[in-house]
Amino acid sequence: AIELTDLGRNFVDVAKQMLSLWKSAQAADQKEQGMLCVSITDSVAVTTLSSVGRQFVNENPDIQISIKTFRSSESPQRVESGEVDLAIVGAVKDVPGSVECVPIYSEPRVFVCAPDAGYPDCVHPSILSAGRELTLLCNLEVVDWQEHWFSNGLSAANTHINVDRLFYTDRDLFEGGTWAVVPMSMANLLHTTIGASIHAIKDGPPPRIVYAMKRFDNGNVCVEKFLENV
Repeated sequence: AIELTDLGRNFVDVAKQMLSLWKSAQAADQKEQGMLCVSITDSVAVTTLSSVGRQFVNENPDIQISIKTFRSSESPQRVESGEVDLAIVGAVKDVPGSVECVPIYSEPRVFVCAPDAGYPDCVHPSILSAGRELTLLCNLEVVDWQEHWFSNGLSAANTHINVDRLFYTDRDLFEGGTWAVVPMSMANLLHTTIGASIHAIKDGPPPRIVYAMKRFDNGNVCVEKFLENV
């Protein structure tokens, strides 16, 4: 059997103390550098996060960032509890009094379809078949627009196809005259990935507004640095 000498045992004790000191110093250094936890909804993540996140990381190499995806309805409580420093959401509802919510950007909604679908350059709801709508990440503004223009009370529950995750979409979903109304950033992504055709829409839903949520008493300077890149 191999046994440590008294000198060896003393060395192990010293080594443990040095390791503990090193871990403490590393933690203090990490705190000084900055840490940021952000929640973001799927619809914003797939269209905005890649460019914003890349720019933020490049400009702030000393900040450790953690990104989580939640639904808009979950985000206010995550912010209020301190689980996340910042939430980026596409819809606002039931915001606690301790949470600040501000619009950070907006974008128009446009009409998308297959390139050979034959729709005009500028589409009006009156020419559309409700039974051919592909609903992508639907929110209340779009539901209100659907119910206004389609006499059958069309909603996200009874559209032709309802997709709640953008990455589920593929070229086949737009066959046979299927159409969708989406924010411009989503339209650009669909055009790049599956060749969707982008058209203007008259009397379409209102622009999508994206909001930032944080606690009023959150003093993390990394939050403002992140928002500068959005």
